[in-house]
Amino acid sequence: MSLFDSIARAKSNLRKVEVQRTLEDGSCIVEKRSADGTFIAVEEESLPTVSEEPTVSSGESTVSKRRLKKVERARRLGFVVDLKPDLQCAGVAPGVFIGSQDVAADIQLLRANKITHVVNAATGIRCFFEKQFKYHLIKILDDPSEDIKSSLMPALDFMRHAVDSGGAVSLHFLTFDLPCKTDIPVFVHCNAGISRSSTVCIAYLIHYADHTVNSAIEHIKSVRPVIRPNDGFLVQLRSFEEESRQLKELN
Repeated sequence: MSLFDSIARAKSNLRKVEVQRTLEDGSCIVEKRSADGTFIAVEEESLPTVSEEPTVSSGESTVSKRRLKKVERARRLGFVVDLKPDLQCAGVAPGVFIGSQDVAADIQLLRANKITHVVNAATGIRCFFEKQFKYHLIKILDDPSEDIKSSLMPALDFMRHAVDSGGAVSLHFLTFDLPCKTDIPVFVHCNAGISRSSTVCIAYLIHYADHTVNSAIEHIKSVRPVIRPNDGFLVQLRSFEEESRQLKELN
């Protein structure tokens, strides 16, 4: 038997398989070899879907099919998706709490924490309960190139007004005092409760509690370890800190 015949015989015994290939943008496609030897992409309908996995429950509710489709699309782009709800409502100052969009969508949890005002810094997340709570909306992406500094003072004024509306009760919190009342809290959230919401809360501590950027981050991390303003926001926070310091010196 010639070498050519041996190769042809071995080739005829090969089993056809599908291969998953990851592209430069992180997306994944499944390919198989066609009869002419070229590779073709498998139709999307034949790919495994998230719907084959068990749904994730939170209390009595389950993750919607619409959200599962978004998750499936994100996974194909190479993202790691966690469907477990993040229901932490962490206190960073008297009357000021930070968390994720999951808390913002849970009216029972908001009421349990006696929230009355909400700062919504999320992308694509509506103000769910406008009849029950007062909202301040920050329309900004979690992108280092975004100008978040110009949105800080309007948000801080909203937060401080809510806290001060509790009356003249002074509560000592760590190293500073703020006039507030525990039944007039503000909840600050973005999507994940990591970057935009923490930037707002850091600015609040800088402006009203004489914190530095570093000390504010350290304090908030002590109650919510996952917070991390993106690098562009950190630069703007340091500029905000310097401007706040200069303003206080003038006054």
